[in-house]
Amino acid sequence: MPTLTILAGPNGAGKSYFSSFFIQTGWIATMPVNIDALESRVDPSLLPSDPMRYEYCLKKEVNKLFNELCHEAIQSKRDFSFECNLRKDQLSIVRDFEKDDYQINLIYLLLGDLEISKQRVQIRINEGGHVVGEKSIIGNFREGLENLDSSVSDGHYHHVYLVDNSKDIKNKGDVLTLQLEMEQSNVIQVSDTFIANYKDLLPAICRQIEQKI
Repeated sequence: MPTLTILAGPNGAGKSYFSSFFIQTGWIATMPVNIDALESRVDPSLLPSDPMRYEYCLKKEVNKLFNELCHEAIQSKRDFSFECNLRKDQLSIVRDFEKDDYQINLIYLLLGDLEISKQRVQIRINEGGHVVGEKSIIGNFREGLENLDSSVSDGHYHHVYLVDNSKDIKNKGDVLTLQLEMEQSNVIQVSDTFIANYKDLLPAICRQIEQKI
């Protein structure tokens, strides 16, 4: 059975940075598609000079390229993965993989709070990375957690890994810490502090865990 693996998390969570690591661990079978990076593949001649329409048309062309990549994988029954913030508009394509009997897996990189997300984005901008507006950062953080909480508690994924990446990479010790692993809604392992740390951010998941352990 082919797999679709979603590598998700808020802005600054380290999705692109750690993608190779997750391939090495075997959690992901193929390099995730970075939807933002597809902007560089859009033909400039397809975009209007009008700044009011430019962003809309760019997003439309990026979505078109992304959908083409997804359907190429589906047609050939290949494993596929992509990065996202777990917003609903990024997940509509998942239904197409489900229809073709893909196993849907999720890796979600958690950040302890919104301020960490903002700080990480600013550091990336200072180092020459792409700009993300504060409104988008806030929306991605909140909607991503809401969709994570509802979809995992509903048993939407075959395999789930929730990994915390709040720790400063400059500090000693492990940066990534596995907080929760589930398979077909069964808890494989959960950190001792998960419920205490995430009961406000992920209430439905925490209730489900309390019922199972």
